[in-house]
Amino acid sequence: MAAITSGQGVLLPESTAKRRKQRSVTVAVNSRDRNLMADYYPNSFRWTFRRPLKEVVSIELVNGSIPADLYNVATGWNVFTFGEGTTKTWQVALTPGQYSASELVSELQIQLNALTGKVNTYVVAYSTITRKMSITATGPSQFTMYFMTSPFADSIDSTSGALASINCPARLLGFAWQDYTSVSGVLIPPNRMDPDIFLKKLYLYINADNSVELNRVEMGAGRRDCFHVLYLDQQTNGYYTLNKDLHTPIFYSAPAPISRISALNISIRDEFYRLVDLGWHDFTLLFEITYLD
Repeated sequence: MAAITSGQGVLLPESTAKRRKQRSVTVAVNSRDRNLMADYYPNSFRWTFRRPLKEVVSIELVNGSIPADLYNVATGWNVFTFGEGTTKTWQVALTPGQYSASELVSELQIQLNALTGKVNTYVVAYSTITRKMSITATGPSQFTMYFMTSPFADSIDSTSGALASINCPARLLGFAWQDYTSVSGVLIPPNRMDPDIFLKKLYLYINADNSVELNRVEMGAGRRDCFHVLYLDQQTNGYYTLNKDLHTPIFYSAPAPISRISALNISIRDEFYRLVDLGWHDFTLLFEITYLD
């Protein structure tokens, strides 16, 4: 056979992409390995590989443990506007924490009756049958829960009409994007309480070297795509353990491998891309990374 003396045959080495073997390495991405001076909180940090990996074909999350003892009432959606009559209003702030439905109505009753200058006294109850709360006032004044005409109202996307951000506890309590005024001293929300709205799922985001988004889950309503959605259905001692039999999220680099990865940027967020308060608890994610040798 004649020797190749010109063209691509001379330029290509023996280890072309077709001949190169796939290798795998398993790495434990531990939030305790982060630079505490740069990334103080474990919900968003940069993790550096011992050595850069080249020609990465895929990244699979195979195991790990995530803090799941989350607050369902937290700074960012714990305040709403409350009013008596037509002119007097207050900002009501629920104390951040993790509440059951009955605990949440008890906290609401405490905060309403602590308002300075109010004229009514309030009793807030929860029905285990209807799963709804009720607010009953003793006093002469109508009262209003402002969940639409308020600086703390939920945000609605002007283009899609979808919910863009939850900014108040309305949905936890069973209210929607409206203002609600008592009738004969009683106010019952139209919907059942939903105290688990922020407790049951987390969104894992991964970026390689500040340049490559490892997104494999497409999100709707203009939200940012993520690597994986973690549904926290089972918890042990405040943590949710990933199981390879149930979780096999794999990011494939196509049409070409990622040329080089030296670090991963990890963040855990809610559905509105807000960082989730993990209570400063650390965690570990185990990845199996396949690359060309």
